Amino acid sequence: MKGEKTTTTAVFAAAAAAVCRLILAVCGITILVVIGAADKFLFVSSSAVESILSDATSTVHDDIKLDSERSAMDGVSFPPASDAAAIDVGPGRTKRRRMLKDAPSVFSDAYNSYRLDTHAWTLRSDDGVYQNIPAHVPGDILTDLQMASIINDPFYDNNFLDERHVWMGDKKIFSNGTSCYNSYSDENGTLFFLKEEYRIPHLERRTRTWIYQTSFFLQNHKVKPASFHDIDDEHSSILRQTIRKIKEASQVQHLLVIEGIKMGASVAINGFTIGNVTNQFLRRIFPLPQSILNLEHENFLAVSFDPEIDTHGRFMACSGGWDWAPYSMAAEASCSSRRVLSFGIFKPIYIVQINKVVIVHVIPKVRFVGNPLIHPLLGGKFQLDVHVHLQVAKDNSHFLRSSSYCGEVVLRTPIMKDQIKTLQDCNIGNSSSSDIFLECVITWRMDILSTDVELWWPHGSGDQKLYTIAVMYRDICQGSSSKWIKRHIGFRSIALVTHKEDHNIPNEGTGTHGMYFRINGRALWVRGANVVPMSQLEGRLTDKGHVALVRSAIAANMNMLRVWGGGMIMPQSFYNACDRLGVMLYHDLMFVEEQYHAAEETNDVEDEIRFIIRTLLPHPSIILWNSCNECSRSQNITGDIYSQFILPIVAQEDDTRPIWGSSPSAGFATGVFGQDGLPNGNKLDYLTETNMNLIEVHGPYNHGASKSFSAVNGHFNGSIYKTQTPFQLSRHQIGLSYTNQFVSEFGASVFSTFESMHISMSRKSWGLHGDTRETSNCTAVYGNANECFGNNVLVQRNYPCDNHIEAYFAKVNLNMTGEEAFRAQLFQCMISQMLWMKGTIETLRSQNSYGTLIWQLNDNWPTGSWGLVEYGSCENEKGQVLGGRSKPLMYLLKRSIFRDVFATCGVSSSDEDIGRCFIRNSGNDKFSGFAIATIWFFTGEFYSRQSFHFVLEPHDSIAYFKLELNIEFQNSTFVLLHVVDDQHMERMGQHVVIWNTPRNLYGLPKDPGLAILSVVDLDNGNFEILLGTDKVAFFIYLASSMQGTFEDNAFCMLSGSTKRIVFMSTAKPSHSIGSNTTDLFSKTLRIEHLAYHLSH
Repeated sequence: MKGEKTTTTAVFAAAAAAVCRLILAVCGITILVVIGAADKFLFVSSSAVESILSDATSTVHDDIKLDSERSAMDGVSFPPASDAAAIDVGPGRTKRRRMLKDAPSVFSDAYNSYRLDTHAWTLRSDDGVYQNIPAHVPGDILTDLQMASIINDPFYDNNFLDERHVWMGDKKIFSNGTSCYNSYSDENGTLFFLKEEYRIPHLERRTRTWIYQTSFFLQNHKVKPASFHDIDDEHSSILRQTIRKIKEASQVQHLLVIEGIKMGASVAINGFTIGNVTNQFLRRIFPLPQSILNLEHENFLAVSFDPEIDTHGRFMACSGGWDWAPYSMAAEASCSSRRVLSFGIFKPIYIVQINKVVIVHVIPKVRFVGNPLIHPLLGGKFQLDVHVHLQVAKDNSHFLRSSSYCGEVVLRTPIMKDQIKTLQDCNIGNSSSSDIFLECVITWRMDILSTDVELWWPHGSGDQKLYTIAVMYRDICQGSSSKWIKRHIGFRSIALVTHKEDHNIPNEGTGTHGMYFRINGRALWVRGANVVPMSQLEGRLTDKGHVALVRSAIAANMNMLRVWGGGMIMPQSFYNACDRLGVMLYHDLMFVEEQYHAAEETNDVEDEIRFIIRTLLPHPSIILWNSCNECSRSQNITGDIYSQFILPIVAQEDDTRPIWGSSPSAGFATGVFGQDGLPNGNKLDYLTETNMNLIEVHGPYNHGASKSFSAVNGHFNGSIYKTQTPFQLSRHQIGLSYTNQFVSEFGASVFSTFESMHISMSRKSWGLHGDTRETSNCTAVYGNANECFGNNVLVQRNYPCDNHIEAYFAKVNLNMTGEEAFRAQLFQCMISQMLWMKGTIETLRSQNSYGTLIWQLNDNWPTGSWGLVEYGSCENEKGQVLGGRSKPLMYLLKRSIFRDVFATCGVSSSDEDIGRCFIRNSGNDKFSGFAIATIWFFTGEFYSRQSFHFVLEPHDSIAYFKLELNIEFQNSTFVLLHVVDDQHMERMGQHVVIWNTPRNLYGLPKDPGLAILSVVDLDNGNFEILLGTDKVAFFIYLASSMQGTFEDNAFCMLSGSTKRIVFMSTAKPSHSIGSNTTDLFSKTLRIEHLAYHLSH
């Protein structure tokens, strides 16, 4: 049974619901669509970031050119909000640069859009304790309170717990235990409540209401006349003749658009409550009747975050904690086990002035018609559909039936002459849902041969060609127009292949053969990671940080990221970066069962799904829609909410991409095409247990744990730790014709560098066990989660690292504190994670796996997390680097493990004979070349050089070889592997093989004489570091507190060698510093290595 929407007043409820349902009709409009090729993106240092960021703020253009002038088109900037004469922030108020610059998504025929998120805002509590606090939109309350010096940095020590009653209000304990109601009904209507195992017994109820306020003026109602100089149609002269001067119309209306609020809030204009916002993932549009607006005087907007407003869990599931995020003590009023932390207006908020019509969605769909399993895509074509969703008040509906030349629709493409439709062709939807609005969708369809366009390819497989679609509407008779609305699209085919590729692929259903993707007919080995929100505090999120994160993935040879379902819909800059750089996205919808954020069958959830799909559909990087993260009901239960409610909505909105039931899942018996996994319109039913196969899996995971130190995550269970050093090699049948598997999550917990960690805590806590004088009390709650009380800071930093360090570096005293001890512990933790993951990925690459997604790419705060990249959401956080520093494992992925052609050595799984090796080609091209192994003693003496020549066919061919090595030298030697092709071009960089854990290595010099010989300023903000060593130095790691990244790290150097490393700055060079720049960088530069931390 669908749930009912609740509203404040019937009038505003009907209006808001109607607008959110994307309605249209128009009083004589002209809509123009232009398709042209976007400029080729160049991946170059910080300028690349600026290029990608331009897309986040240039969704709208005032001038559009054809393909021949596309560079000019892309270069037109989005008119700043300050250009709107109608907005006055008032005397003495200051504006703040927005950290996230998502563009508006609603456009009108009146042209004017008033950006309220550039205004000065204030914050107050309704109990009068806090008043007139400067606030920021987009942002969040904890960041605003910190900036106002009312609270300290929430991520420093335990401030997010110790100072919680400032933002939560007076302490109030839930009296009746859990009141969470996330539930579902079976086929008989029996109601089931979701897992009581997620109950958390001692959370506190938030009681304080916070109110964000701003004011604005609506004056000088001006609309920009349309321009028709470029319409090459016989009607253009008639249209020009119909233009007349704009009159001050009584029909002028306004809409308030809120792109994103987290969590429940009520919205009021001039004291009139116009509705509630209860869904973080859904845009809300509120009509503003003139009766509540002051057109000549100041207007007041208030957004009140009332803890009693029920969100039904429709906010970021990890908000109040996860096993990589800070666990709060606060819960939502409606659910005593649904944690919460910060909240605020985290996306654009603006007023749209309209005459009669507004565009709420522009949706280009690219569909390949042909065989998606064959490369190249010969004989096929692309269907390009463009859907424009508009809305109009019912009292203007007669214009939809008018034959006036005022309302003609023009379509422009570089492959055909302008095409014109009248508004009589507009498809009017069901208007019974609202007393105020009608809806209308204008659609074009074009067939384009696959040979007539350049294809969009994932990173490493080809170029990322993007084409631009621009939409504008204009009312010739009124002389009004919208702004240009731009979308980038890419032409590519997608197939999720699960059946064996022969002539017997069934028409319907998921297969049990395996799981892999074909893009443009080419089978791909997918490698990458899972992405979580870059911070719990939205006020710290930046576009530059998200672009830098995607660039980090590219640098590590990744071609796919998974947007995890317990997080957030990422900012526009993230998706633009993935489009431009060729990062495929396995995209979850925002549902998880843990902590009561599962799906409910309500109108609000339906609106959420439709909005998300319509908003993200243009991005070619998204190749899969997944309904839920680890939802047990979507594994093999017929008739569940995901297959019968969630995914059918997805399929209605987008039938151009495969759909998936959960991560992980075994797939569907019905409802999808057998060939490519795209929805076929039939009812979705899951495969049953009797005929399902684990074609997608999660794990293995290596959780941090301790015998003596309890933290909010991790339980020591006494199991034997398997170090994976060296990994055990077994032979497998490799290739698409053999059974295969997709691993969409696996990982090991890890801490970050000293630079990142120490700045977030008091000196007394500088150690992996923190200040052990502080007592702590932890009790298991569920899974790997514990509920902990006490003042020890490290208890709250998620997972310990004891078991990792003890396995690789021997049992050490992790109760020690201080800078020297903390640096050693953190280095040992990161190297331990790198070595365990190295062995795990080597094992996966020796098997028939076509998906390797690590859990997880990024940290969410400085902690014992799973991240490959440290916390770093913005530039101005002390100790943190924009986008996050790459930990040692990222450099190993870059040099070798995530390369297409890869070679490594381990021990035989049958007899543990050392020197058993393989080389694998997972790339698109045939490989002919050498695997070269040089074997050295740790003391520096040369043992042997062994070379092996191979010819490997593309798309996963494998060969095996064996090193000649005396087993008595197992603990005293190491191997450096390189792969070069026949032209001596490097195909795989330095890959180190050791035959035992660091604690058991023999002969490694304690003091290799490693030194920084020079640091040179390269005059572009970058620095070149020259290293030298007298003896063998292992896992050399460079760190700096300056903004930027090292081109290589965690590498080895042989006796008497030198190595040049470039530090690539992400900050613009400061000419005012001059010659002191090098000195400043040198002072922050730190170097460490394995032997140093073995001896401490």
